[in-house]
Amino acid sequence: MQTSKNELKLGVLYKVESPIVFYHVHHYKNGEECYMQEQINTRAYSRNHITSDSHKLEQEKLFESIREVNFPLFPSRENCLFLSKTKEDAKYWHNYFRKRCNYTKCYKVTLLSGKFVLLDLALYDEGEFQKYWKGEQISDDIEILFEGECRTEEIETNWD
Repeated sequence: MQTSKNELKLGVLYKVESPIVFYHVHHYKNGEECYMQEQINTRAYSRNHITSDSHKLEQEKLFESIREVNFPLFPSRENCLFLSKTKEDAKYWHNYFRKRCNYTKCYKVTLLSGKFVLLDLALYDEGEFQKYWKGEQISDDIEILFEGECRTEEIETNWD
């Protein structure tokens, strides 16, 4: 039996045993068409880290190298889909991304198979890779890293 969303703990690898719904805020640049496939297999999905911040690129590489050695079963930040537990949490990410770009869309994501882990983004931002992957918590800024197959559906929001 799948654990309910309210019982989920940070730093625990969960296997999708039955469909479970989360939310994803997709951000995109002005002039781009924002489109997400209705069915996604994240194993074939790769995020392009487009940034001019070399520190951020190095941080991603360091976090990935730590994950590969110490937490090899956890989804990779490089090819996962980042999710939120609730629509209210997705609104936080909408506002977060709006500081960097003007366009976001929110999707309801139904996980069909795969695995996911909840982690504290504040620890990522502080470069605390061991605490991040162990699931320690210092804030309410929780991100879900999902790897597997899911179905997406764009939802209407009145956040702007």
